[in-house]
Amino acid sequence: MFEVAANSLPQLVEGAFTLDPEAFRQIASLPKVIPALVIVLLAELSLGIGHSIILFINQVKPGRFLFSLLVNAILFTIGFLFLVFSTWLVCQLPGSVNVPFFTLVKVLGFSYAPLLFSFLGALPYLGVPILNVLSIWRLLAMVVGFAAVAGIGAGKAFGYVAVGWFTLQLLENTLGQPIVRLYKTLADRAAGVELVRGRAARERVQTSLWDVSTPMAQATQETLPEVQQFMQAANRSHRESAQTVAQTMAQTMAQGFTVEAASGAASLANPFQNCILQTASPDDPLVQLNQRTGKIPHLVKLGFSLIGMVILFVAIAVLLRPLRMNVSRFFDGWPRILQLLFNLTWIGVVATVFAGLLAPLETLGWWAGWYGDEVETVGTGFRSETANGQALSQSVEDVDISRFIVYLDGIGQSGETYTPDVEEFLDTLEPALPRDMKLIQGLMMYSVLNKPLDQDRPLAFVWRLADKMRFTNPTALLGLFLNLRNVFIVAVSADKRYGPIYNQGIAQVLYDGLIQQGYRPGSGIPITLIGYSGGGEMSVAAAPYLKRAMGAPIEAISLGGVMSANNNFLKLEHLYHLVGDQDSVEQIGPIIYPGRWKIFPLSYWNRAKRKGKITIFRWGRWDIRFRGA
Repeated sequence: MFEVAANSLPQLVEGAFTLDPEAFRQIASLPKVIPALVIVLLAELSLGIGHSIILFINQVKPGRFLFSLLVNAILFTIGFLFLVFSTWLVCQLPGSVNVPFFTLVKVLGFSYAPLLFSFLGALPYLGVPILNVLSIWRLLAMVVGFAAVAGIGAGKAFGYVAVGWFTLQLLENTLGQPIVRLYKTLADRAAGVELVRGRAARERVQTSLWDVSTPMAQATQETLPEVQQFMQAANRSHRESAQTVAQTMAQTMAQGFTVEAASGAASLANPFQNCILQTASPDDPLVQLNQRTGKIPHLVKLGFSLIGMVILFVAIAVLLRPLRMNVSRFFDGWPRILQLLFNLTWIGVVATVFAGLLAPLETLGWWAGWYGDEVETVGTGFRSETANGQALSQSVEDVDISRFIVYLDGIGQSGETYTPDVEEFLDTLEPALPRDMKLIQGLMMYSVLNKPLDQDRPLAFVWRLADKMRFTNPTALLGLFLNLRNVFIVAVSADKRYGPIYNQGIAQVLYDGLIQQGYRPGSGIPITLIGYSGGGEMSVAAAPYLKRAMGAPIEAISLGGVMSANNNFLKLEHLYHLVGDQDSVEQIGPIIYPGRWKIFPLSYWNRAKRKGKITIFRWGRWDIRFRGA
């Protein structure tokens, strides 16, 4: 039984979250409706964070962003009262159960408890499923709560809730139109721009990017028999393995891929330059405040950013505390060592959520224009030297390049310095390539700004320490956290919400890198993207945008890449996917990306396979780190 007192409110929220009918009966006896309205307000604020991509797509400025979240939460809370009113109207019909209006406010208000965790909807790739589960959970809470206070079965309660929701929709589209327009006006005023939502928001993203919907030439049906040599490389050292992979790939490229040059020419100007549109008025007070803050010293900004991250971490820990308390009950009476292990594991859970929520921020901030003049996607130091530091003997001007090859590193990348196995692979591959092929490396694919993690960031000192530790011990905890950060960036690329923005950003990074190394847009010179691990996803995701910008055929080579089926593989000339039998990381892709399942024949992945655009090679007993068994 629950005691109706102020200190019992957390238990009542927990009861609503766990769908306890007795908790809802106690909620109905609360003397005031304020606790229920507070829960709705907090739930709507959390939901606003989960759906915050709408504000980013509309390029809402930072000051306006926070203000808009609060205003929208208040407006949605008012909308909740209209939902309660429509449900109450249903209860006034002849033959219906009679539930008082304020009782409905309290019961339906507490049923919003599951939405307190809606901020998790901002997580890349996992966010949408989480929001769907929470929405269903809220509906179940509303049904259980109504059934408990009305004394009817769950089936009838569902009917009342459904008819109430339908009545609200009917009122919104008829008598409530003036109120709906007022709501939209207030939301636009709070954001400082005219907000677009739903399909219009998706169209804004697509029209601001390059249209990559035009059909492309048929890809070659050639295979790479030389890759079968990879199977014979088992039981070799890391050094020998990397050299074998690089030499085989170099020989394959020397023979050339059969490609069909794309017709037409792209503009010599940067096609990505003006994709970010600023729609806020310069006379807007919050815009002027944002301009004044641009004069704040950079170190001070980094300090404030770090403080903000600490606040976010603490906020996540507080918001997840109810879950922790429920789970920790299973460990009551257990040995102290197990309780300590649980506490450490929970810190890891909070850190994982923290990393996941931070992952899309750089991309969305770039899209929204938050970085202003700080946006710089040209490489900070493209590597065009051999391992011993000597300049390559021929420059782009000295020899006609027949193919540009761009290397995209895996999730272990923190900047321009690669891990030893990757260094060995590239140092072997570059000199083995024909003189008319140019290898480009050193691009930071896990940042739309092409900015290394260990430079000019609030957590730069952490990533520098992580590099120092993981180069000494590959299993170091901080090194694993760096990998986790980049795993979430791969998830951003695969996310249907964030992906179109992020992939256009890394396409710009690739574009700038190619231009700096002498590529001429419209020349039709083929481009090959070599993606290792997470770089495999980056390569196939950015290829459609890069192809349209360069007017050139693009092929991709995936070295154990974990690739989402959301990518349009039909835009590639060909994808060569190299898989090791012991590569447990690559095997995750066909599991977590439903579009790669055979039961979805219309996915890009399966359609491309049927067209012969994807060739999969088995490396034998190798894993993703060029390591043989």
